[in-house]
Amino acid sequence: MYLKCSSPEDAHWVFAAVAARNITMWTTVMSGHSQHGRVAEALALFDQMMRVDRLRQNDVTFLTVLSACAHVELVDQGALHFQHEVVQVDSDTVRGPRQPQQ
Repeated sequence: MYLKCSSPEDAHWVFAAVAARNITMWTTVMSGHSQHGRVAEALALFDQMMRVDRLRQNDVTFLTVLSACAHVELVDQGALHFQHEVVQVDSDTVRGPRQPQQ
């Protein structure tokens, strides 16, 4: 809600206060930051989600990251994320489909 009201600082404060964050929360905050031109923050959140909270992106998160990269013409970075997803899909084909995370 804070992001819809153009208050990304407040949104980030509330997000940081939540102990158990799920993929929907991460994606929502990333999308909001990106929509307000704060793409660096959105991509930093994505990195934190993957490395610190060890969550795997879902399809919506993937599109959010690609959209953020496209928003500021980060073609190379968007291509890296795309290549990573293709590798994940290929490895999942061998192991079976990913289980959705909550």
